[in-house]
Amino acid sequence: MDDDDDFDGDFDDDQVAALTAVRRLGDVVARIPWFSRIGQPLSDEERDLAQRYLDMLGFPDAAPVPLEDWTEAGDAADSIDLNSEGWEVEEQLRADLSRAALDYFDEDTLADTLGFVTEAAGPVVVEAIASAASLWPVEDDAVIEAATGAAVQACYQAALVLAAQAVEEHPFALRFRLFELGRWPVGLSGRSFNIF
Repeated sequence: MDDDDDFDGDFDDDQVAALTAVRRLGDVVARIPWFSRIGQPLSDEERDLAQRYLDMLGFPDAAPVPLEDWTEAGDAADSIDLNSEGWEVEEQLRADLSRAALDYFDEDTLADTLGFVTEAAGPVVVEAIASAASLWPVEDDAVIEAATGAAVQACYQAALVLAAQAVEEHPFALRFRLFELGRWPVGLSGRSFNIF
């Protein structure tokens, strides 16, 4: 994806706006302070974002819970059941956004658009997590893989929000914002939203 003026003439103004927003997201991921605040107490802004995420996800009775170290983060990541309520809601949101995005773009264009962001994010996230792990050693490589996968997935979801032109504040945008603040929102387990 190049400059706004370089988009093919086959796209209308709404499509160009969405593609431009996704391109800018690809630039943003390179400047995010990935994993820079892991293990620190949650700030008021982080608590507010986390609670808004939970409210919009449909779990207002859940609460953000800070994790103190890589071991806790790994245990929390391992405890996320792929068939849990939170996981199912996120999957439904992803499916809804995918359908909405396909109202604007054909499958190939959408795949290329989302792929652009994940390809931009991958190396940046890998470098950032390696740096974080060198400062605060990690005993289990699986934790590093889980954190890396979660960050790249958050970029994909944020790009999907933009491609679908979701006009309201979306849970995926709020989750991505937590990553932007240097956190790893590990996920919902029971009524705890674990954040490293």
